[in-house]
Amino acid sequence: MRTTIENDCLRLEVDSLGAEMVSLVKKQNGREYVWDGNPQWWKRHAPILFPCVGASWNQTIRMEGREYPMSQHGFARDMEFCLTQQTSESLKYTLRDSEESRMRYPASFELKVIIGLKGNCVTFRYDVVCDKPYQIGAHPAFVMPRWDEGLDQLGTFGMEEGCYTLSHVGEKGCIGRNLEQMCCQDIPVTPHTFDGDALIFETPAPRAICLRDAEGVALLEVRHNAPALGLWSPAKGGYAPFVCIEPWWGRADWEGFEGEFEEKAYCNCQSGQFEWSVTVF
Repeated sequence: MRTTIENDCLRLEVDSLGAEMVSLVKKQNGREYVWDGNPQWWKRHAPILFPCVGASWNQTIRMEGREYPMSQHGFARDMEFCLTQQTSESLKYTLRDSEESRMRYPASFELKVIIGLKGNCVTFRYDVVCDKPYQIGAHPAFVMPRWDEGLDQLGTFGMEEGCYTLSHVGEKGCIGRNLEQMCCQDIPVTPHTFDGDALIFETPAPRAICLRDAEGVALLEVRHNAPALGLWSPAKGGYAPFVCIEPWWGRADWEGFEGEFEEKAYCNCQSGQFEWSVTVF
């Protein structure tokens, strides 16, 4: 079921399947910011990643010596959340463990997703109570204007100038050992930016990313408090119609990883709150 809330600036639509943001419109000009989920490119909009972020080696996790099947980014994005609270400018969704979930992840958990509107900003908070280690993340996809015009550069990701560790996706969607240091402020969006799959920043990750169009005009800004951040768009011989800016409290396994779940990158071993936001311009 889809639910819509709005304020003077924004209209937001959220699907209870995955508690996923599916539309974000600026009311002043009718501009849509969230990818429409066309399966020709990518069928999703802004999934929540839980209890894993990224790929698990051989699609398997290990907990207390036992192995369980786990698909990329976990299962929450494909489960029905319960809308437990609604106001004119906020929504709260809840997902609890079930017999089905415990077959893949033997934990008792409660995941609350609180979404609110504040002027031209949408805030997201994930409250997790879990008796086992877990990862969590966001995977929002934002519409990229003029993607089909054959431009040399479609836009830029702007961030605070600094030096970041950049990881690369390798075998079976997991992380290779060829880490590099990238000192930068802006990253151009060109037909080759994502030839090697996602750009993954960590230790530290930039705390704010501003997406600008081909003319340098700011479209939106994502802020977060996560230890890792992914930038991604499907590489299909040129531009895709969208880019993703993904705050992660977790990360895919190293290639060949066969350790326990609690040894995964940025694993959370206590209940916690995780926040990010998107401001549109």
